[in-house]
Amino acid sequence: MFPDMRLGHDTAAAIAAATGSMILLDDMKGKTEKEEIVMCKALEALVQKGEEQGMDSINRLNSYLLKNNMHAELERSIADSGYQKELMKKYQDQLVVADGPAVYQ
Repeated sequence: MFPDMRLGHDTAAAIAAATGSMILLDDMKGKTEKEEIVMCKALEALVQKGEEQGMDSINRLNSYLLKNNMHAELERSIADSGYQKELMKKYQDQLVVADGPAVYQ
């Protein structure tokens, strides 16, 4: 998916810490600081993290709309990604995540 570029150990460690990438951390195990890490694994970890955050945001919005009986808005947001983005922006202050399930203000 991504070119086979290499990262230094410190850069890879920073990316692994920022993304929580188990893939990248596993790749780093047993390597010395002089050995390079494959960049594509770091990029895949970043993409995966972004996808997870996006899905979480959509799920929080959908839960909010359901909880507030906003069924028409939910149906339209499922069919229209532009409208979904509008709703996410409009209700972003009401969608707060605690440790665990979404909390509504």
